[in-house]
Parts: sequence; structure tokens; C-alpha cells
Amino acid sequence: MSGQMFTLVAAADVRYGVSMRREFGSHLENIAPETEFVKIIARGGLVFDFEVIRDDYEPFLSSNGWEEFVDATNIQEGDSVLFVYRGNFCFKAHIFNPSGHEKSFFFCQRPTEIFGDVPSSTLSDQRVMNGHEAHKANDQPSMNLEDGSPPLSNHVGGPSQHTYILARGPTLSTQMKKRVEEKVQAIGSEIPIYVKKMTQISIIGSKGKGRGCRIYPVTFCREFASAWLPYWKTKIYLQVEGKTEPWCTKFDVRRGDRMGWIYNGWEEFVWENGLKVGDVCLFEAKKKYGQMLIVHLIRSEIEV
Repeated sequence: MSGQMFTLVAAADVRYGVSMRREFGSHLENIAPETEFVKIIARGGLVFDFEVIRDDYEPFLSSNGWEEFVDATNIQEGDSVLFVYRGNFCFKAHIFNPSGHEKSFFFCQRPTEIFGDVPSSTLSDQRVMNGHEAHKANDQPSMNLEDGSPPLSNHVGGPSQHTYILARGPTLSTQMKKRVEEKVQAIGSEIPIYVKKMTQISIIGSKGKGRGCRIYPVTFCREFASAWLPYWKTKIYLQVEGKTEPWCTKFDVRRGDRMGWIYNGWEEFVWENGLKVGDVCLFEAKKKYGQMLIVHLIRSEIEV
């Protein structure tokens, strides 16, 4: 099967995948030089469609959908991805950690399915399985779930510690993290808060030319979406803290891993609330599978 498989190593820019997408294209030229689309199948049966862009130099994969692929497969810097060509412009992806072990893939389980009926403080100590972290809003150490290991729990004495899930991507500065944790405690929700720092893509999004080629500006990791958001295509109302009228958006969810995203209405929300790169949105679900999210905004401009 010589020439029908190749390995790429994830660099620091893996989330945007500039180097990996170009390297993929250089190998693709030898395997399927005329194709305009390829499919990548991840462990667990998830399928990702990519447009092949051709410029004056060599083909490369479109960026549209790449972040979703990285999130769903938990590819991190230093990981190796083995792409095996299966024919019909389709590749199977195997992800290995720096130690050479293939990384396990988990479909999301609801917190009650993982932990059983336990106090809400127990949930504050889980680190979710695809790289999104569930944080306890204080300085207590968080528990760690390595690939393949069973979920861990830690019963914390005293008042319940409220939690948040930080979307994978840009990290929070020390000052912003403190502000987020203070806000999470002030909200006092028993449901984990979903925290997302705004990037350029979060603000303007990105559309591709081919089928399935789009980066949605707001996605919800499967740990949060499967446990708290609707599991069907529907409307989601975003209610900004302190405002009376909600914004209506359209929400969809991918079958299999239950990752969710807003695909319509977010642009108006961004514009009318003056969101900028670096701002942080805290999404508060009021009930399981509800169609209303309270959005708490933390502006970045007051950071020193």
C-alpha cells in the first residue's frame, strides 16, 4: 500500500492547521491529483468533508471544517495523524499521542450516565474527554481523565463549587480567568457554564465554496451540548444578562457525537451587542434541553 498512507505531526497551529492542511495537499497530489473534495473518517465513524483548494503551487485542504475535525478527534500539538487512503477520495484518520499510543475516541455520555446520582460538586472535578476542560471556579486542582481511564470524582466538602467548561481554543489570561471564575460563582448555576473567548472566526465566521465547507463561529463541545442543549435542529434564544429581548438563532447538532452549533442569527447577536475579539461569552443553560441560553458578557478592553 505504498504511497497510500502518510503521517503528519500536529504543530502548534494545529487548531487552524495551516501546515497540516498544506502537507496533506502535497500527499494528495500523489494519491488523487484531480479530486476537488475528500472525506476524512475519524475513529468512531465521524465523517468530515473538505474542499481541496488549488493555487499556483500545490493543492491544500480548505480551512472550513478543520477546527471541527480537530475538536472532535482531540488532536493536540505533538500528536501524529496517520491518514490511510480507502479509495473514492476517502481517508481514515488514526491519531497517536507523542508516546505512540493511539488515542481513544469517546462518544459523549451525560454527566448522570458517567457519575450516577452524585452531588453537583462532584461534577466540578471532571476533565472532559475531548480536551475541553470542566473547571472548578476556584484554585482547587482539577481531576484528570487520561485517554481510556475511567471518570474520576472528588466529593468536596462545604458549599457547592460551581463549574464551567472552557471551549477549546484561545486560553484565558490570568486576569480574565479570575474574572470568569468570579462571574461563574456570582451566577451560581448548578449547570456548568460554557465559556468561549471570541476569536476573529467567532466574530465574522468563515464560509467555504463547497458542500459542508464552513466554520461555524459558535460551536458547543459535545460534553456541554449532549448534556444540556436540545438534541434536534431547532431555535435557540440568546438572552443577554440585563436585557429584555432575546435574540433568536438557529441551532443544529451532529448525530453521533452530539456536537452542536449555531448556524444562523449569530451575526446579528454579535453586531447588536458590540462583541469584539478577546471578549468572553458565558453561556448559561437554565434547564436540560431548554431553548434559552442566558449570555453573560465579559469585555476584554478593561484588561491591562
